[in-house]
Amino acid sequence: MLYIVPTPIGNLKDITIRAKEALQEVDLILCEDTRTTGRMLELLGLKPYPPLTSFHEHNEDSKVKYIIERLKNGEEVALVSDAGTPTISDPGYKLIAYCHQQNLPVTALPGASSVTTALSASGFPTDKFIYLGFLPKARGKKEKLLQKINELGGITIVAFESPKRLKTTLIELKEIYGNIELTVSRELTKKFEQIKKQKINQHLLDLEDRSRSAKGEVTLVWSNKHLIHSTLSS
Repeated sequence: MLYIVPTPIGNLKDITIRAKEALQEVDLILCEDTRTTGRMLELLGLKPYPPLTSFHEHNEDSKVKYIIERLKNGEEVALVSDAGTPTISDPGYKLIAYCHQQNLPVTALPGASSVTTALSASGFPTDKFIYLGFLPKARGKKEKLLQKINELGGITIVAFESPKRLKTTLIELKEIYGNIELTVSRELTKKFEQIKKQKINQHLLDLEDRSRSAKGEVTLVWSNKHLIHSTLSS
């Protein structure tokens, strides 16, 4: 059995009982960084823990067959990422696809995800949303993607961005959509968590204050519903 096991995105108390049990009972844990996962397991009091092996975007292809063989031999394997739900902007989907092809059982445990956490706290409609992952670095590709998303109709958009590129992205969003409301979430579930829904201009002003500058992964949420209405009425 392959277990897809979410881990906390910041607050260790968000680990589930089922996840802790799986991480103690499997024969092998696949992780992006063995040091990061090892520290987390120790902080959770799960020492001793099963063997860890690195499994990331640079070695996923070369390790899939090895892991499939272990699963075929009846071993149980857990897949984790450094934080959050595996395969959400993290490696793992190729392994899962091979498992399905080989009729090997796969189960996904529910748990922490910055996508759903930021979305639920955004103050935007959640009945229809699209997740873009990390926005393209190149301006042209980013602009093309954002313009295309606007053609989908009234929908809420969730995207990741690096704190280094946040200011540039906010400026580009303003150029495309105008000074819209947008929710910026950072340090989710941590001590200095910030979730702010306000106009892009205000977010830009906040970034001028270095004491309030973004640190760590940033999650952006906005809606194009009002943009569609504006287009129809113009």
